[in-house]
Formats: sequence, structure tokens, C-alpha cells
Amino acid sequence: MTDVHRVLRSFSESRHKYPDVGKAVDEVCESTSLDKQSVLYILEMAGVYVLPDSEIEKEIKAFIASMDKDVLDLEDLTRNVAFRFVISSKEASRLT
Repeated sequence: MTDVHRVLRSFSESRHKYPDVGKAVDEVCESTSLDKQSVLYILEMAGVYVLPDSEIEKEIKAFIASMDKDVLDLEDLTRNVAFRFVISSKEASRLT
């Protein structure tokens, strides 16, 4: 199994256990024996985690702020964010 597969599998399992993404990432580092930078890179490239204060997070926040919330409900907004930024629905939900 490649590092990417191990990280993604471990992150998926850890996200179910911990509401805190930081704890989930730390557990992935422990279970895969990879450094945090490598784990975060894989998660970000796979679209399952957006790094706090990153350029992409700023773009997502600006997009959310520009949306007419009277027209879109939270579920539609989340779907739009996930689709537009090619990230997981769970991550889009966390950001909205």
C-alpha cells in the first residue's frame, strides 16, 4: 500500500473518531510514521483537508461570503463549495 493510501485510510478512520481535525492529523502521523508536513500535503492534494489560513481557505471563505444565503440553504452552499473547489463534502461542510 502506498503512503497516499495509508494516509487517506488512516485519516478517514481518525476523522470518525475525532471531531478535532488536528487530533485526527496527529493520529495519522503516528499510525503511518510520516512527518506532519507529508501527511498534510497528501491530505490537501487529495482534497480531504484544507489547511487553515491557506490561500485556498481564503478563496473558499471569500466565495462563501459572496453567495446569497437567502437563495441557497446550507446544504446547497456546501455542495457548491465542494464542487467548485474539488474538495470532499465533509471538508466543505466544515468550512461552511
